[in-house]
Amino acid sequence: NSESVAVAIFDGEISAGPCGKLYRSAVIGDVRFPTGRIHEDVVFTPVVCYSAKKTICIDECIYYYRNHNASTIHSKFSLKRYDAIWATDYCIRFFEDKEEPAIVEAVRRKRKYYLVTYAILAWRDKVVVPKEYRMSLLHAIISLRKLTSDDYFEYYLAQIHPKLAVAHEYLRKIKSLLPTGKRKKQ
Repeated sequence: NSESVAVAIFDGEISAGPCGKLYRSAVIGDVRFPTGRIHEDVVFTPVVCYSAKKTICIDECIYYYRNHNASTIHSKFSLKRYDAIWATDYCIRFFEDKEEPAIVEAVRRKRKYYLVTYAILAWRDKVVVPKEYRMSLLHAIISLRKLTSDDYFEYYLAQIHPKLAVAHEYLRKIKSLLPTGKRKKQ
């Protein structure tokens, strides 16, 4: 249903990017990509998918996406990335108006993910974060640990310092070798 698709988009199970998606024009209606912003797909895709009566996902790779160094994801961190916060705030209001608490909660998780990862990337690239989005690096790391998988956590640790990711990976391997009863609960 449309609720589960929207939640899957914000939980990262389905890409918010428009690439690889086909829409009937009637479903899009008057929804448009916000102009002058990056992360505009964070608004467009979930809103349009929510409007669809039926969605179909296939597990086949039929679209070739080419990475390039000038893309938003691969470029140096910039304050423009905080457009993602604007986009999630827009979606929170949209789905609150639709009385969809499960989607709102998923959007809030995504917003927090953006805030903590941007705090780490801004620290790495020595960019001053706007006051309303500031948090300590330690708070960002602790929050990220709760929000992501080991792989993503290690990736962002490596953004701070490569040796942090290696230490975490070793700790994870040691824990996996311990008998279940000997593992310390976190």
